[in-house]
Amino acid sequence: MLGVASLGALTTAVFNRALLAHLAQAGIPAGPAARVIARAGSSPAAGGSTGAGPLVRDAIQQSFAQAMHAGIVAAAIAMLSASVVSYLLVRSHVTHANTG
Repeated sequence: MLGVASLGALTTAVFNRALLAHLAQAGIPAGPAARVIARAGSSPAAGGSTGAGPLVRDAIQQSFAQAMHAGIVAAAIAMLSASVVSYLLVRSHVTHANTG
């Protein structure tokens, strides 16, 4: 459960940072951008709409894709690390008989 929570926290942080950057590139000031970020964090997850224009919706979609990419890469790195550690540290309990 700690791994899932960590991936969720990472994905959320990347989403918020990317959305703020995309909104700044679109010329939206920091105050309204903060309100968009607050609404974007809850509405789409609940299946709702942010009520935002196409520019903001595009920024939300791009930020979501960027956040999911970061989460998937982090999960892949964690799985690869776990497999390497398992390969190096877990020994087989099967003994082979000497044939001779």
